[in-house]
Amino acid sequence: MERKFAAIGVGLVIGSLALPALAADVVISDEARAHFSAGVNLLQDPDGARYEEAYREFKAAYATSPSWKILGNLGLSAMKLERDSEAIEAIKKYLAEGGKKIDADERAQFQRDLATLESGVAQVVLQSEPPGATIEDERHPASGQTIRNSYVADGRSQIGVRSGRHRFTAKLAGRADAVWEVELSPKQQVSHTFTLPEPATASPVAAPTAAPAPMPVAIVDTNSPQGGNGLRTGAYIALGAGVVGLAAGTIFGLSAKSKYKEANDITNDNCPGSGSCELPAPLFDQRAGLGKDGDSAKTLSIVGFALGGVGLATGVTLFVLSNKKEGAAAASVQPYVGVGQLGFRGGF
Repeated sequence: MERKFAAIGVGLVIGSLALPALAADVVISDEARAHFSAGVNLLQDPDGARYEEAYREFKAAYATSPSWKILGNLGLSAMKLERDSEAIEAIKKYLAEGGKKIDADERAQFQRDLATLESGVAQVVLQSEPPGATIEDERHPASGQTIRNSYVADGRSQIGVRSGRHRFTAKLAGRADAVWEVELSPKQQVSHTFTLPEPATASPVAAPTAAPAPMPVAIVDTNSPQGGNGLRTGAYIALGAGVVGLAAGTIFGLSAKSKYKEANDITNDNCPGSGSCELPAPLFDQRAGLGKDGDSAKTLSIVGFALGGVGLATGVTLFVLSNKKEGAAAASVQPYVGVGQLGFRGGF
């Protein structure tokens, strides 16, 4: 649709200049002319078309003086914003009321745009309990920026939107937000009622878990006269560090499992067996926070087990070396790391 819009965009200035000569049955006010001209200027901004602001100007112009000639630019602006139901309505009315007064090439272009819109639009009926909520719609296309639009759910509000993944958020003063995520297909028709609960009392935020202190490293000179005793001391230190590492790994592993379970329970309790899910915004954020906490605990668990394994391996090696007879050659212990391997090798 980008290429089609650019092709028609040249005619916007002509439409602006021709505004005083509109149909005699519609009185064009100075206010309408000002809004229409502002909308055209916004579409022709040197830094890029500003569709959202232009859309508001054309809406204001049409509300003041409902001329069919304004509907062409209004429909195109709505199409670029993916307010597809409004674009379809405006373009249909433009073609019907303009009739033969519309240039043949321009009419053909609008008819192609209309066919494209109608083939891909999904119809969504939205309500809120209590009524009057503002609905914010976010769609993340495969490329380009996120598309955002706002609607008011006053009774049963039907909107036409582009197919794809949508995240609808209902907001009402004095109520907690409600979120509905859904994948929409072309020509699909769905309805949804947002339930906005009273805001829950914020629960105290748990203090972050402190990271385990770094493990002590023992350096033992095996060539000293008391090398045997030094190795034995180093062995005890390394074994102790290994036990601490394994204990920390176990604790953080259990914590990660608990966090993931809490996050899954939030989804299962509120969206059992559903392809789409509505969660109040506080629960949505809580679920995301639990997932991040679980990932952090999982990482610390892996680190703890790795340090514990190294500590135990070092302790056992040093303990064996400490039992060598006094006449034996000086021993050396070197760590090694390979693909999928971690340990120590020694020479005597």
